[in-house]
Parts: sequence; C-alpha cells; structure tokens
Amino acid sequence: MVKLDDGRVLRLSPRTAEENALKVGMSLDSEDIERLSVGGGRHIRDAAAALLSGRELTEGQLRDRLSERGYDGESIDGLIEDFTRWGLIDDRRYCELLAAYCSRKNMSRRAMENELYKRKVPRELWAEALEMLKPAADAIEELLEARLKGRGADPSAIDSAMRYLCGRGFDSREVRNALRNYREDLGEDDQL
Repeated sequence: MVKLDDGRVLRLSPRTAEENALKVGMSLDSEDIERLSVGGGRHIRDAAAALLSGRELTEGQLRDRLSERGYDGESIDGLIEDFTRWGLIDDRRYCELLAAYCSRKNMSRRAMENELYKRKVPRELWAEALEMLKPAADAIEELLEARLKGRGADPSAIDSAMRYLCGRGFDSREVRNALRNYREDLGEDDQL
C-alpha cells in the first residue's frame, strides 16, 4: 500500500512494488502515480489470474477486460502469448465447453452463433462447435415435450410453444413440422 501526500492510497501488489523498486519516502511524479494506479495497482499477471480464477475466458474476453482496467496493448499481447503457451487460456477448449452447454440447453444454431459472437470466440472455431449441437428437430421435440407436458393440444398452448421456440431462434418451418408431428402423436389433425 502506498500513501500519497494528498491523502490518497494506492493498493499495490507486492510484485508491482518490487518491480518499481518502491521505498518508503520515495518521491513519485504524476506519471509514476498514473502508471502505478493502472489496474488498481495490480500487476497484469495478477489481474489476469484473478479474472481467470472465476471461470474460463476467451482470449478476446480477457483482452477486453484487461484493457478496461487500463493495461496497455503491448502488455496485454505479451500476457496473452504467455497464458496461451501455458494453456491458461485456450479458445478451442472454451468453444467446446460452450458447445456442450448450448447442446444441453437445446439451443438453436442461431442462438449458439450469438453466444459465440458475444463471447468473442474466433470465427475459425465456429463450424466445429456448431457441429456439436443436437439436430434442430431433436432439440425442438425435447423443448416441446417439456413445454406442453400435460397440456395436450390446447390451441393457446400450441401458439405459446410456437412463439417460444421461434423466439429461441429455431426456424418457423422446423417448429411447425415438429408441432404437426406432436399433434399427430396425440391423434389431432388440426392444421398449423
């Protein structure tokens, strides 16, 4: 911790204090103070490790979060290179975990593409991840069974299920086909 003459306090990691050879009574100019207060005084590796301790992040997510904390691009590039080499960030592994999650949640292809984009997964990994999704017909069928459980072919429930599935990004033709099959299984012949 560094206490400044104006009463402000900078909380620095021991590594940051050591790297900057800080000593009691040392004079700091405004540039030194600004440089030391980047990222709340934490060394970039400490900040990155703290961010990654909570959950997996893509390279793009980590880069953005460090940049938001004031770290410069050159420092971030070096850290990303080291963390990638050490296996601490791995966009392919992250992509596989996300694809498995999306598949378990019966997400549509469109919804998964939105997740991949939002989480800054490199586009070259998208095709492989999208192949891991359940076929849309299977996902729609599972969601329909859960949504309409015990409600039979009630027209308002069918309409609600249609809006729900289309809202989740499924193609309306696929949803209509699945609803038609569902109603046929119940012995209903009404058109959709």
